[in-house]
Amino acid sequence: QASVTPSADMPSCRVEWEHRRNANSVGDSELVRVSVTNSNKLPLDPCANAVNLARTVRPKLPTA
Repeated sequence: QASVTPSADMPSCRVEWEHRRNANSVGDSELVRVSVTNSNKLPLDPCANAVNLARTVRPKLPTA
């Protein structure tokens, strides 16, 4: 389950998800965060770009 957090500050958007539960011997989870910031205020949707980037990155992350 991913969370998408838009922000009007720049505008920007963050997508975050728990990639691996119990990623180490202590039982910590591994979280992944992808952020897109539109600092030049170009005509683009930062959340759509962040979600697309997360979809591209996710299958390339290690699973073990």
